[in-house]
Amino acid sequence: MLPALDHAGDTIRALQKANVLLSYLRYYLLPHDPNYTEWGTRVVLNGTSSDTLPGGSQVSLDFVDLRVIVCQPNGDEVTISLHEHTQRSLFAAILAELRKNELADVLTGNGDLVEQMIAALAVKKPSIAEKHDEITGTEPLHIDLEAARAYNAALYSIFTGIARFKASRVNGKTTPAVVFGEHFDLSTLIFPGAEATEQAAHINIGFAPYSTGIDFPYLYAYAYPMKPNYTPPSLPAPAYWHTKGWTGIVLPYTAIAALSRPEQYVECMCDQFYSALLPLLP
Repeated sequence: MLPALDHAGDTIRALQKANVLLSYLRYYLLPHDPNYTEWGTRVVLNGTSSDTLPGGSQVSLDFVDLRVIVCQPNGDEVTISLHEHTQRSLFAAILAELRKNELADVLTGNGDLVEQMIAALAVKKPSIAEKHDEITGTEPLHIDLEAARAYNAALYSIFTGIARFKASRVNGKTTPAVVFGEHFDLSTLIFPGAEATEQAAHINIGFAPYSTGIDFPYLYAYAYPMKPNYTPPSLPAPAYWHTKGWTGIVLPYTAIAALSRPEQYVECMCDQFYSALLPLLP
């Protein structure tokens, strides 16, 4: 069984604010991917990671011990506690470490490191110069340790189930299963055809802690594009069709958490969702 997440919302939102900092660093330092995976962080045992960046550094967000770990190319590590940080001050602390190597050519002056990074980001994405609330929050990060560890257990378990499904079932091209900064959702795309871009026909399978109109964690899947005048196939309960804002399959996390083998259940449900959605692609 997996832990309940009924009262973890504030903690998950705080973790999202920390994770999006890693997402923006990846966006700045990595080349564009047709499926925007440069915005996604890697799922690791205790949270998420920037993965190894071009200069050899790595930034990890540890949900279990509520800290950020900055690893330099020479193996030196610095730990930054999430306690008593705002999103902006946490970003400044991370940048101070990356300034030593990874961002040495970017953070060159004696001014505010966050403002310098915003200016650098705005070269790639001009709108960041005026709209950067997503990475400069000044409210304290309120994180409950028990809730953070519960979400880590949930995320890694569901990631494992999705990975098992992909390994045993999928023959086509796929993207890595990554956690995107904007919505904090775990997502992977599966392409049955020869083309593997976001515009090509694909099936998306993932896990979201919440979204517009859905205030609970859920496993999801959808096909894009779908044939006109399709008939929605039946789904295994308690999964259901969601049709407000976007059309796809939703399986509440509570159904996953209640089982003794959640990874196996997620693997099985992903297989059934994939089988249901595949015929709907044009």
